[in-house]
Amino acid sequence: MLNQRGVLWIGAIPIVALWLSVAGCAPTATAPATAAAPAPVATPAPLSPELSSGKYVRGDAAAPVTIVEFADYECPYCAQEEPVLNRLMHDYASRVKLVFHDYPVGHPHSIELAEAASCAGEQGGFWAMHDFMFKRPESVDVGMLSQYGSSLGLDGEALDACVKSGRYRKSVEADAAAAVKAGARGTPTFFVDGRRLDGWQSYNQLSEAVDEALVAHGESRNSSN
Repeated sequence: MLNQRGVLWIGAIPIVALWLSVAGCAPTATAPATAAAPAPVATPAPLSPELSSGKYVRGDAAAPVTIVEFADYECPYCAQEEPVLNRLMHDYASRVKLVFHDYPVGHPHSIELAEAASCAGEQGGFWAMHDFMFKRPESVDVGMLSQYGSSLGLDGEALDACVKSGRYRKSVEADAAAAVKAGARGTPTFFVDGRRLDGWQSYNQLSEAVDEALVAHGESRNSSN
């Protein structure tokens, strides 16, 4: 649910102390003393068709391997993951697709920025806004969303009005709830064909997971690795 400041607080979520040792942003929520222990990190989690297909997809929609990412635009570790993902998508070309979902974990403007990306998507500019914000996660000013949109060739005023309308608030909240249900403890969280990877991942870590998924599909590993 949302508090009056617009920060996402997810109640009754078992947050693991070990997340602090993972390069990632943890949700700002406290687990109740009676919370059940979370599933092991490497346990595959079934994802719904909606999460695996998604609205915002990069790569070949027919690719055999699907990477689902849950991220927060104000999480510095998510921003640091971008060049890794870009390299991976280039190297695996038509063999991997990336599906992006929002998981605002409690930074001051996480929700507004997630809404801004979705609003940009109305004008065909989701990925442009996504990339723009992840290049400067600590300096994006929510008061300048209109200017940012205009700089990307979008209708900045329409984008700003869309964010203020709050019409994507429920979809952002739904993404966050889906992340929690799938076992995500913070951002970034990845699912490579259902295998969960918590926190910032190196190129080798992600490519190893992708190679294993390719083999499971009866395909060869990436020869360039």
